[in-house]
Amino acid sequence: VNMTVHGPNTMITSTGSQTEIAINNVQGDLKSFENELISAGVPDSAAKEFSQIISNEKPEGPDTTFGNKASEWLGKAMPEIAKGTWGIGISVATRVLEEAAKKYYGG
Repeated sequence: VNMTVHGPNTMITSTGSQTEIAINNVQGDLKSFENELISAGVPDSAAKEFSQIISNEKPEGPDTTFGNKASEWLGKAMPEIAKGTWGIGISVATRVLEEAAKKYYGG
């Protein structure tokens, strides 16, 4: 995993299992966050819905990535991801959502 931080701008790249994950969004920039999810393979509607949840809550604690609503949303999305409707696997989807959320929150 490579991470570059320039003030509130962060870029993360990672490769593994023939999949490259690159997250490049700006802290607190909801549109950047949403666009990064879409470019990583998250369907538009899911990216918009998840973006709204992330923008309205903070992580539950210092060792968590998501708040309760985001965690619940991800749990509900898992069957669709597992069916292949997102076009990316569960581990990639989870990693993309986690990394993008961390960068949105400034972590």
